[in-house]
Amino acid sequence: MAATDASFLNSTFTTGASDAADTVFGLAMCFTDAERSDCSACLAGAAAELPGTRCAGRRDIVLWYGHCLVRYDDTPFFGTADTSPARRFDVPNPHNFSDPVSLGAARQRLAGRMLPAAAASTLRFAFDAEEVTPNMTLHGLAQCTEDLPAEECSRCLASHMVWLAGCCADMDGVRLNGPSCYLRYEFMAFIPSMPPSMAPLLPPPPASESGTPSGRKKARTYILAGTLSALALLCLCLLGAFLYYKKKFHGSLPPMPWKRDTPTIESFLRWQHPRRYSYSQVKRMTKSFSHKLGHGGNGVVYKGRLPDGREIAVKMLKDNRDVDGEDFMTEVASISRTSHVNVVTLLGFCLQGRSKRGLIYEFMPNGSLERYTSGRGTEHNSLGWETLFDIAVGIARGLEYLHRGCNAHIVHFDIKPHNILLDRDLRPKISDFGLAKLCSQKESTIAVSIAGARGTIGYIAPEVFSRGVGAVTSKSDVYSYGMMVLEISEARRSMDDDDFTDSEASSSSKYFPQCLYEGLDQFCARACAIDDSDGKATGLVRKMVVVGLWCVQISPSDRPSMTRVLEMLEKSAEELQLPPHTP
Repeated sequence: MAATDASFLNSTFTTGASDAADTVFGLAMCFTDAERSDCSACLAGAAAELPGTRCAGRRDIVLWYGHCLVRYDDTPFFGTADTSPARRFDVPNPHNFSDPVSLGAARQRLAGRMLPAAAASTLRFAFDAEEVTPNMTLHGLAQCTEDLPAEECSRCLASHMVWLAGCCADMDGVRLNGPSCYLRYEFMAFIPSMPPSMAPLLPPPPASESGTPSGRKKARTYILAGTLSALALLCLCLLGAFLYYKKKFHGSLPPMPWKRDTPTIESFLRWQHPRRYSYSQVKRMTKSFSHKLGHGGNGVVYKGRLPDGREIAVKMLKDNRDVDGEDFMTEVASISRTSHVNVVTLLGFCLQGRSKRGLIYEFMPNGSLERYTSGRGTEHNSLGWETLFDIAVGIARGLEYLHRGCNAHIVHFDIKPHNILLDRDLRPKISDFGLAKLCSQKESTIAVSIAGARGTIGYIAPEVFSRGVGAVTSKSDVYSYGMMVLEISEARRSMDDDDFTDSEASSSSKYFPQCLYEGLDQFCARACAIDDSDGKATGLVRKMVVVGLWCVQISPSDRPSMTRVLEMLEKSAEELQLPPHTP
């Protein structure tokens, strides 16, 4: 491969095969803070190491060294940012800066200038510095591989910044390497006199010859020869590793440690996150966490008030549940990308070490839908059928937006009454995105391991924990929605259990009671016996039951999409037909 700019090199290589060509895509990049001689030595060392046992049998490789990275794959990756896997290197600093708040603010200001500059640069890198105190300056470098367009470069660097905020808030210096971008900051000045991306790989010849025309010609010859030699060696190693793998595995693919076609949460983060608050600010806003609203499996929710007077709900996550910060990152990433009347608004977050992670939401005075579906007391009978139906429609609109309206599809994976909040006007808002999964618009299925099945018992779609049922898709949310709608349709049943025989009472507690198929009209009439003078409530209940039964079909392919669910809810009750009887 040929290159005039030695900081970024990529080419494809083709082997002779009887039926089709086998192509290897490779990339080598020197970090811009490396000296020219270090860059050359780093690539030469990588070329020497690739044929060894470290990379034997691998079809995709990302190797990081002190001054460069080398990557190859049998599928094209140019032009798309990959943020996983990533590797952190702590940078020792002689300074012991003890003010993490000032450090974090300086780092944010530095990134605010440096990241856009790197994305806008044709060479995809930027240096910058930010004064933290009169005697201390924070130096930074942001760099992307040059194949990335500006938007992808910005996305890659933004995800690195969010990752660093979660792991390294108190650290004076850090380097974070990824397959597509590189980020570094520290108090020590590390910027070389000439970035490698603007200079040759090898140092020039002795000064005695460099000033003459013949010396300059020799210098160019040495540089070209050295560069081509290093690249030729690297190409041969890449090709040899690929052929070794092909011969050993006869074309079969082993399980990959990470898949590029399964975007991670970080892959969809943008540099437009909500406002960040310090832990001390959150403590003041909640009056030392004195007003507890409730708690769940992943945290405790407190009531608070912003300085401008707005009421807020602060969810402090349990550090023992979310050790690696995945739930936190997921929720921030998911809700930051949404803007819908039926999705809760994230006003800010707190991230200070591993034990102090908080999410700040708009306050919902009417609590969760669970208050109105979990029993038969006065509070559960306070909502009319028309209100309950409107809530079901609002939830459907929110889910339809998450599945289709976002620039990245979001599958919630934990739809249940507890995670549906009601505002002052009883408008439903989907909340708690800790288990959500972001998907590219081209994805139709979602990679979720059975061991990591997510959701709440009673609402989890069968395919999430049993692959024999079907693929995990947005239809998994449809199943959970159906279960919840069936629960809503029973929340206002006017009769007591004493109105049934023992067998009927037992049957009525199931999600697929025989009475819903054999006596749907009778069930709806009984459910609305008290407040249905005009017959309208009976029609609303019937629609909810029929839609719910369609949504909880065992096979995902038999369930409607949320767009179709909304269409069904807009039809008259008489137009809707019951689905096939699910055993």
